[in-house]
Amino acid sequence: CPPPSLAMERPAARRPAPALPAGGLEDGHASAGPVSRDAAPKRGRRPAAGEGPGEKRGAEADKVGMFPWAGKAEVVRARQKDEQYSAMLSGMVLESSESLVGQRVARRWEGWLKAAGDGMYHGLTTLRGAQTLGEEYCDIQQVEAAAETVPSWSTRTALVMWKTLCPLLFQVMQARFIRAVCRQPLDGERASLSDGVRTFLQEFIPEIRNLGDTLQRLHLAIFYIRGTYDSLPHRLTRVRHLS
Repeated sequence: CPPPSLAMERPAARRPAPALPAGGLEDGHASAGPVSRDAAPKRGRRPAAGEGPGEKRGAEADKVGMFPWAGKAEVVRARQKDEQYSAMLSGMVLESSESLVGQRVARRWEGWLKAAGDGMYHGLTTLRGAQTLGEEYCDIQQVEAAAETVPSWSTRTALVMWKTLCPLLFQVMQARFIRAVCRQPLDGERASLSDGVRTFLQEFIPEIRNLGDTLQRLHLAIFYIRGTYDSLPHRLTRVRHLS
């Protein structure tokens, strides 16, 4: 066997060189040692469209509708209450007019007096931006359907006009049309309608008289199905109720 001095001078085995990180040299310096797989930096994927913080904040800003829409039963109940109080106020206006100008004159202008009472009721509530007695009873509020905000002054004015003045004007025009259809022209008078058209329209006089009620019932049926607008004035002004 070799002497002990030769055994100690045997060269030691070479160690493997340390592994460099995946990124190689950084800033001109070598890595101090091997980098494990868990310690290596992970590159996150690029966020897709709509996942960034700006898009998230925008989606939260577009989220509207803090309060639910009023139910059908609540809207119908509020409308019945409003009609009841409006009829009471219109009756008081009619009675006051009879005591002032006489029953004959008051009955002649009965439609206009009732419309004045109805206008007073909605003018003191809806036109001022306040709840009607029916809406307060059912705890609902009128808002614009598009923005879900309190209706503007112009919207409230149009709503009151559609509720009070327009139905009266429709009744006046309807009565004049029926009178023109049923009236026979005198000798030598120029007729506004030909005999054939007058005879044809006279067959539909009952339907013409009930045209307004038919339209209201049809619109009410649509409201029971869809639950959006309970009356034609609300549909024309785009006003709904929030609960």
